[in-house]
Amino acid sequence: MRMLDVVLPLKVNGPLGSSDLDRFNLLLLPSFDRFFSDIDALRFTLILPREDMHRVASQLRSNPAYNIVLICEDDLCPDLKEIRGNGWFKQQVLKLAAARLSGSPYYLVLDADVILKRACSLEDWFPNGKPLVQLAKAATHWDWWEASSRILKSNVKLGEYSPVMDVTPQFLHRSSCVALQQAIASRNTAPSWERLLMESIGIPWTEYTLYWLYLMEHDLVRELYDDSDRKISDGIWLHKRFNWWHLRKAFKSDAWFLVIQSNLGLDPLTVHKRISPWLR
Repeated sequence: MRMLDVVLPLKVNGPLGSSDLDRFNLLLLPSFDRFFSDIDALRFTLILPREDMHRVASQLRSNPAYNIVLICEDDLCPDLKEIRGNGWFKQQVLKLAAARLSGSPYYLVLDADVILKRACSLEDWFPNGKPLVQLAKAATHWDWWEASSRILKSNVKLGEYSPVMDVTPQFLHRSSCVALQQAIASRNTAPSWERLLMESIGIPWTEYTLYWLYLMEHDLVRELYDDSDRKISDGIWLHKRFNWWHLRKAFKSDAWFLVIQSNLGLDPLTVHKRISPWLR
């Protein structure tokens, strides 16, 4: 891997009055600047609503140090132009659709509430040429796997303790994502896989459960991923854990990333001040 696309959907005005753009500028980018040794090998692709394109472009012009590309979500997924709301599901469609944009065999999927917290390089993420993957037990979100199996009409037999792909951040294989998109459409005789998914939000499918089931069907997991038992990310998911003790524990762990959940409604400046001792 000489170059890696880093993809994240982003909205200027997020839930609870928070801003993905502030998180990206104050937290995510500075953490990569601090810890990632191959920053010139990364291309950040931000997928934005049309109404946010000008504002984000204006802000990023003042920071030309990074390779950042802005993509309008209506251009990426024109079949979804008239669909508003259901942001959680739409973001997942955008993450899969980003395979159309990637120029690297894999792309890293992030959200704006992810930061890098350990010194690393592309070689660390791709031992033996294949990316690491964080796994979890299927039982953690069993309803996601059942829903995605229905959409894919999959015959994969999962047990509740089966090791499966966890949540963001994750590395996705570009050509497998494209093949998954074709499979979703053809198996459901749907002209648009994006619309099919957005019309199926009555059941809790997710991008990673669809993707991992497809890899399992075609026996691709070991071919595409390093099987080291390595944790990729830690998370702060509760208000009571956003404190010095839990942050110190997270920054001392071997995981590369830390997710400070945006749904907590924390002001990015507050987060920046709290984690700044570890970003110096």
